[in-house]
Amino acid sequence: MVIVLSEVFWRKHLPTLSLKPIGDFLKTEGFGIFSVPYLGYIHVTISFAGVDEQTCSVLIAPDTPYNQKVPLLVGTNLLRVLEEDLQHRLGVQFPQRCSLPSSLDVRFHYLSLRERHLRKSGGTYDVVKSCSHVVLKLGEVKFVPGCSKFTVHIASKIALAEAARSDLPFCVTHGFVSLADVGSVELCNPTDTVVNIQSGSVICELHDNTLEESASLGSEEDNSEFLSQFDLDHLD
Repeated sequence: MVIVLSEVFWRKHLPTLSLKPIGDFLKTEGFGIFSVPYLGYIHVTISFAGVDEQTCSVLIAPDTPYNQKVPLLVGTNLLRVLEEDLQHRLGVQFPQRCSLPSSLDVRFHYLSLRERHLRKSGGTYDVVKSCSHVVLKLGEVKFVPGCSKFTVHIASKIALAEAARSDLPFCVTHGFVSLADVGSVELCNPTDTVVNIQSGSVICELHDNTLEESASLGSEEDNSEFLSQFDLDHLD
């Protein structure tokens, strides 16, 4: 999840921080491939009680009824940096050794649960099962309603849908889905026979995802500076 700030808050409280254009440098999409119209990004220094200051990039979003009430969303990319800093200075038991805001304490707990779950499952959050009986004709592509029973409380809310096994008679279109509501998964039948998917059958897995770097857009130096701040674990 990236850090997002509302336009009205930026203009009112941080007008001296110039807005840097995203342009073709970064394209973001929400569920249903609708464009997310970020206005640009700024570089800011964020500090919390008991934690060293951190400089990061923040996306500026157009005003909505929601972000006028919640002007700042702090992503897991920043939380991970803060957690690493605290662990380095105070050890893995840092929550017991310093006084943190309750909101940070809860988030660090969720991150710990998330990492523990992913270590045990090999990077898989859960499987997605078909909600009903589905028939895929030869060469047919269809969105199939799926459901997941993932119950671990985590800060990340976006997962990557991928094939559960290589021997399944259908293909899964890779894409980001919400852990809270998987919705539909796009399946394709590449075989020369009709494929029947029974209700309750596993159709894909939900995997952890992280954007680490990109060297294909813009200059390598600019991309490294900007994209190193962001983590797609979860675009909210």
